[in-house]
Order: sequence, then structure tokens, then C-alpha cells
Amino acid sequence: MIEGPKLVYVCSAGHSGSTLLSLVLGGQPGLAGFGEIAQTVKRMHDRPKPCTCGQVPCPVWEPVLQEVDKLPAGDEDQRILAAVGRIAGLSAEKMAIDSSKNLPTLKLIRQHLGIDVHVIHLVRDGRAVACSNLKKERDLLGSAMAWLKANRNIETYLAKMPDSRHLLVRYEDFVAQPTAEMRRILSFLGLPAGTVNLALDASLQHHLRGNRMRFNATAIVADAGYLDALDDATWESLNSSIGHSLRHYGYPFGKQEMLAALTQAEQPQEAVVK
Repeated sequence: MIEGPKLVYVCSAGHSGSTLLSLVLGGQPGLAGFGEIAQTVKRMHDRPKPCTCGQVPCPVWEPVLQEVDKLPAGDEDQRILAAVGRIAGLSAEKMAIDSSKNLPTLKLIRQHLGIDVHVIHLVRDGRAVACSNLKKERDLLGSAMAWLKANRNIETYLAKMPDSRHLLVRYEDFVAQPTAEMRRILSFLGLPAGTVNLALDASLQHHLRGNRMRFNATAIVADAGYLDALDDATWESLNSSIGHSLRHYGYPFGKQEMLAALTQAEQPQEAVVK
């Protein structure tokens, strides 16, 4: 394994389950979860905010943010880089997890920081992502097209990286077979994959920003609610609009086939990604 600071970057479109994945990742030996680093820096003026570790201010994040505060307020890129560099360097034994998601932040990190970055490209059914965006009163078709564009751009960028430094993970596979998928991810990261911890205890992690589920997730389950929420006409419209990308990632066009893919779980679970 490469010595020095190491970072696991979860890259995805929004509403793809990155919070749940990063919480599970952060519970594995050799990994440490820090949530959405870029968003933590961009919204640091809101602090103090409760951290998943339960302390206010967070004893890990506060000294990092104090250092970031010394940098020019208008230089957002430099502030993000300073935070990522400090977080990644906190432990020589563990790989830090950044679930910032967006591609520009990944590009920034790889271009300017000399750290070993492993990228997990997390993909979720674009129809589910579009439906989730409806809760924020966003345009359904526009959200689906944004999902298509985001994943296409991520793939184009990752194609220029060595195969050993990026891994595609489907949200649906992760929630249906979490143990098997976590073992695959741990092997990709060069970590022992024999024992997998699926208990979502974020109190040992430091997620200062991100989805509110970081405070109340207790287990893993697929959210199949979008299959009922989208009527048949809307479903077919989405299939027509983003069908090529759905097929590319192995998503069936039929609702029943999609439900079967979501419910082939290892064991009964309990948490839902909203």
C-alpha cells in the first residue's frame, strides 16, 4: 500500500445514497468518516453545529476549521484543499472518507494535493434520484437529465485514472447485498475484507455536514417508495429520456424487475435513504 495520507472520495450525483455508504465505510477498520468536507468548509460560518461524534464544537473539525479561517475568505478552493489535506493527514493508519460527491472537488484534490486518492463512483437508479428531487420541488425531467450528465462526466474523468484507483458501486447492490459489496470495496482499498461491520454507529465518526440521516440511521434497507410514487406514464417518460444510461448501469425498465433487484437482501434491514 502507498505510504502517506490517503483519501477515499465518494463521487456521485446528488440523492444517490452517499451518506449511507460513507457511514458504513466509516465503521470499518482502517477507515475514518468525515462527511462532506467541501460542504463543511463552504458553510463553516454556521458553526458550531453538532457533529455525529456528539460534541460541540467537534474536537477534530474545530482545529481544522480554525486553520481554514486564516485563509482568504474569497479563495474557496484553497480553503477546501487546506481542510482535505489536514483531514487526510490526521491518521497514518486510516484512510479518510470524503463524501463531498461532486466532480469539481475531486479534480481539485487530485490536481493540487499529493495524496493517494481512491474514488468510489456511486450510482443510483436515475428514476429514484429524480423522484427524490421532487421533494425539493425540483423539475423531474431536469433532475433525471442532471443525473445522466453527472454520471457521464464522472465516468469520462475516471477513465483517465488507473483502474486500480476507481470502483463503480450501485446503490441498489449495496443495500441488497451490503456484506458482499463492502468486501468488494475493502478489497479495492487494499484493506482486509474478512470482517464487515454493518452497525451504523456514527458516534465514532466526524460528519459535521451532510444528510440529516447521519444522526438517525440504524441499519440498511432499500427505498423502493419511488416505484409507487411515479405513475406509469411518468415512469415511461423517464425510461425514454434516460433509458440509454439506465441500461448502461444495468437497471431494468420494468417496475417489477426493479423491485426484485431492490429486495434481494441478505437479511432484514431497517434504514432508508431519503
